[in-house]
Amino acid sequence: MIAYAISFLIIGLPIGWAEWAMGRYAGIIGVIIPVVIYTYYVILEPWCIGYAANF
Repeated sequence: MIAYAISFLIIGLPIGWAEWAMGRYAGIIGVIIPVVIYTYYVILEPWCIGYAANF
């Protein structure tokens, strides 16, 4: 549990603060970035499933 707590403090909180600030102050950027990330995963998922199915 100590490792999880340290990871949360070092990684989780700064990312949470950045997302909050992006959504609060950046407006449209808070919408565009998740859409770009989503399109990346939409392309990546079938590729991974196809790779796993061929094994």
